[in-house]
Amino acid sequence: MQSEGSQKENLNRIITVPNLLSFFRFCLIPVIIWSYCVKENPLLAGEILLLSGLTDLADGYIARRFHMISNLGKVNWFVCYNDGCISCFVHYQEYQNT
Repeated sequence: MQSEGSQKENLNRIITVPNLLSFFRFCLIPVIIWSYCVKENPLLAGEILLLSGLTDLADGYIARRFHMISNLGKVNWFVCYNDGCISCFVHYQEYQNT
């Protein structure tokens, strides 16, 4: 069990493996949109989206298993999750219009 001081220190950490995975996932969002809208390759977009989902699973597992939960990680997850949902919605709307 971690002490209260150690838990507060972890909440303020910025560079952790889960945060790096979240940053990577955030960087994948424009690549997903580019592959779908510019390259018009929905299979590639789906594969990148799958990679994004796998990094989300790894991020959550590592953060909880190794007690690397941080305030930045909570915000990163929320932003990446919502941006990923928005990009999926855009793709769906584009698909419905064709």
